[in-house]
Amino acid sequence: MDNSNNNYDFSYLSDLSFVIVFSMFFPFTIKHITKFVMGEIDNYKKLNEKKDFEIKDAPVVNVKEWLEECDIKCNYMGFKNAINHFVNTVVEKMPRENLKNFNNNINSLYIFKVDKKILNPAFLGCYSPVDNTIDSIDDESLYHEFIHMMSSTCCDDVYYSGFRQSSAPLFARGIDEGYTQVLTERYFKDKINGSHYVLEFYFASILEKIIGKEKMESLYFNCDLKGLIDELSVYSSEEEVKDFISDLDLWHECIYDNKCVTSAILKGVLTKKLREINLFVSRCYIAKLKENYFNGNMDSEEVDNAFKTYVDNCLVRYDIKGFKFRKLISETQLYELKDKIFFEEDVLSRKMSM
Repeated sequence: MDNSNNNYDFSYLSDLSFVIVFSMFFPFTIKHITKFVMGEIDNYKKLNEKKDFEIKDAPVVNVKEWLEECDIKCNYMGFKNAINHFVNTVVEKMPRENLKNFNNNINSLYIFKVDKKILNPAFLGCYSPVDNTIDSIDDESLYHEFIHMMSSTCCDDVYYSGFRQSSAPLFARGIDEGYTQVLTERYFKDKINGSHYVLEFYFASILEKIIGKEKMESLYFNCDLKGLIDELSVYSSEEEVKDFISDLDLWHECIYDNKCVTSAILKGVLTKKLREINLFVSRCYIAKLKENYFNGNMDSEEVDNAFKTYVDNCLVRYDIKGFKFRKLISETQLYELKDKIFFEEDVLSRKMSM
């Protein structure tokens, strides 16, 4: 692939300066240092490559018959209470429009209680839309995997699960896991301890504030990734939306697949990506406040209060797996961004009224 038009930022190579200086005094290390540096540059380029793939429309899911009772197969009777609680909760609290995949999957679902040793160390459970099976180590992780199950289907040999599509297997993984956890904690908060996918959860929660709870849930349970992108493209460009999703995927892959985080350079890349993710979400949230203000849905005081709450809760630093990411975005930057976006809209609105 021709990368001649790519503009890579190699500022993080400064982390290796001490090694390069060392090699000047000990020439026998030059070959090893050069190999290491070139390997890091190659990894960095791979992390920033754009992958071209088709994002498909939401599948059309039909329900032949609505089930009156469920018969879930499981190799561990200890999951029985959790299974019953899950089924009763979703049937009682969720609109039928969001239960199509649940209805179609539930009676062919098989649940396995497994030992944690057979799973990726970063995970407590796993759902396979291909086999319609759940592997789980305990009740708590089971609820998260249930949510995956009820947002999964197959159409024209493409598997869909929430915001993920098998035709683009690595795309939207981060936002899908984040919003799955949002829903898990919303409907089963009393059954779980603590939170998982903290960063992904945080950004998915902000996106829901922008799009709206009912709309976001509908997009997720009906496997409408394209619809999610369209909704966010109201407040940004489609390309920027896809970049945001890819950046969150990169973070998710590096952290939860145990890749890259031991490298000083790639840790720098992750810090930069987190800052870009933060700025994107902040721009979209401010644009939503702006929309509400100019549509008369919020007055200036309500806008100010909502933005202050956003700033107070905004991710300015993040600690995970012993790595500390600091100064991602400052309060001053956020208020400057708000003033800029509102001023531009104000100018635009005056032009439109002339």
